[in-house]
Amino acid sequence: QLENIVKKSSTVPAINQIESHPYLNNEKLIQFCGQRNIHLTAYSPLARLGNGIDVSPLELPLIKELAKKYSVGEGAVCIRWQTQRGLSVIPKSSSKERLKANLNVFHFTLTDGEVKAILALNQNMRTSKHNRHGADKSKNNPFLIEY
Repeated sequence: QLENIVKKSSTVPAINQIESHPYLNNEKLIQFCGQRNIHLTAYSPLARLGNGIDVSPLELPLIKELAKKYSVGEGAVCIRWQTQRGLSVIPKSSSKERLKANLNVFHFTLTDGEVKAILALNQNMRTSKHNRHGADKSKNNPFLIEY
């Protein structure tokens, strides 16, 4: 759908909001948008349990190891990974302490190898289902395409 908008419109979107977390890195879409100067914002950067995901990325050994190395929470590692990839991030929390921690991610930098290691966790698994009003059955459903 985004490709059709870019092809058929004189106005290219400035920003696109996507689900992105270690289990769904959307690397192809990030490259596509980057080539067209479309900024990306990641929602659900810590993933949600359910819909095929039984283990939170926050519980993965790699994420735990990096959190320990940088003396930050596991969520901070996932959020920093996204910001280093050039994405804006919208983490959700009802805890004031967690909200503060989620904003405090710019005092450390993951190495290129660490960024790649988190990318390797990708399973193309969405935790947000987009099937309202039969959208999941539409021929134009963009969520059926691996990006």
